[in-house]
Amino acid sequence: MEWAFLPKWSAKAEYPHTEFKHDDLPDWTAAKFHSFRVGVNCHFDLFR
Repeated sequence: MEWAFLPKWSAKAEYPHTEFKHDDLPDWTAAKFHSFRVGVNCHFDLFR
């Protein structure tokens, strides 16, 4: 999710979830990764 709060500035939040599971293995052996990221972006106009 990203929100522009000024013409060249925005804030973002991400929640990536990754799960690795092999069909032949029980569920408790699956590797699961949860993370949460937040950030601020400055947008540049390079062709101006």
